[in-house]
Amino acid sequence: MRGIWIMTLVLFLAWVLWNAFQAIPAVDDFCYGHGGKLNGVLGNVIDVYQHWSGRYTATFLITLFGGSERTLLHYYFLVPLSILLLNVYAVRRLLSVFCEDRLIIWLGVSALLLAFFQMRQSLFWLAGGATYGIASGIFLLLIAEEFKILVAQVPATTKRLLVICTGTILLAGCNEGAMLAHIALLVPLSLLYYISHKSKKMLWVLGVAMLAALVAGAAPGNFARASIMHEHLGVFQAAWLSLVMIVRRYLLALVLLVVVFHVFFRLFPSTKPTPVVAPSDKLVFVLLLFFALWAGIFARAYVMGDLGPSRTRTQDFMLIILMAFCLARYGYFKWGLGGAGHRGMPQSDNQPAIWGIVMVTMVSLVLLGTYIRYPNQSWGQVMGDVRASAELRQFMDQRFSQVSKAAGKFSSLEVDAYAAPRKPITFFSDITPDTQQWENTCFSNYFGLQQILTKTVH
Repeated sequence: MRGIWIMTLVLFLAWVLWNAFQAIPAVDDFCYGHGGKLNGVLGNVIDVYQHWSGRYTATFLITLFGGSERTLLHYYFLVPLSILLLNVYAVRRLLSVFCEDRLIIWLGVSALLLAFFQMRQSLFWLAGGATYGIASGIFLLLIAEEFKILVAQVPATTKRLLVICTGTILLAGCNEGAMLAHIALLVPLSLLYYISHKSKKMLWVLGVAMLAALVAGAAPGNFARASIMHEHLGVFQAAWLSLVMIVRRYLLALVLLVVVFHVFFRLFPSTKPTPVVAPSDKLVFVLLLFFALWAGIFARAYVMGDLGPSRTRTQDFMLIILMAFCLARYGYFKWGLGGAGHRGMPQSDNQPAIWGIVMVTMVSLVLLGTYIRYPNQSWGQVMGDVRASAELRQFMDQRFSQVSKAAGKFSSLEVDAYAAPRKPITFFSDITPDTQQWENTCFSNYFGLQQILTKTVH
């Protein structure tokens, strides 16, 4: 059973990796890349900060990678590959907080994180990945180090605090939701650390987080962008709405994930004793993560009155997965994990087989539900959807070649639109027949054309 699940998880990660090599640049990548060509990397960061957004880290990364046409067009696979490696490594660091070093658990949590990662926009797209995918990895690393310091697994040395402060500054420049979520986690964490250790070290980290938030939030571009958006909700109304959305959108997911983790731990019991964890720590981790989730959703509820675009859910599900892991791992509901040296209910020799049957049953129910929801979807269509990413990559390579040859020779260019019925796994947003659309403007500016458009389909 262990071998089957490891192979399944490895195949899933391999499928993600294969799609990473099919990813292509789109829309904002060309906008920021063109800005980098005109103003340089730092110049474009300043320009965007002044006129559009205070997300300085995301702007820097998009501009740095997109400023080179060769890198953007021929080495785009490095974008999802880097985000993937960062998040998988961050999961490893986080599991070390719980003294969990088994390969099957590492693969399982990593695969679960990616399954809820909103991969199309947060992994396979430079602009979305730099804003949310990178933020997810940095946030995971910060949570891991801060939890270790809180429970005294590692000392709060000057070097470690400097690294955490650097990560905090980078996270604040990725997106506002991650920035507020981290501050919401740090406020109670730093106070708890001060009370338990009589040290102000984590309060200094909180101060750096607030200063970075001030720099990112005070960007003139934020106010310019806010002026074209609808009226904001009140603070209390947004706080209440964010709580309601957590219950409506995520409570069921949290419960199901707790069950999944519990079954998984039963299926693959640890053979070594679990370190004793204070009863307060069992609840503290979950509460800190909940405060972070609430604050992150509050930022979007205040500005947009909803959860926002799908890529913003990457952070939400990351925090929910961690909450479910903590609840299942430490048996908050008094679910003993069994096994040698474990407190809780004893586990007999045939229990792994029983829990294997439970897991197979759960997977079967998911497949049945999928069949009921999509009764006309055949395996051929599913495999066709998988191939769509490669087909899109081939189509766009031909377009990039056509555009590169036309640059410097023609001021205007008309190209074929992507008309394939299947939606690829990777992100794609095409230009339009209207040359005045911003997508067309960014694309034409990047390649040195006056205008570009797609042929009108009659």
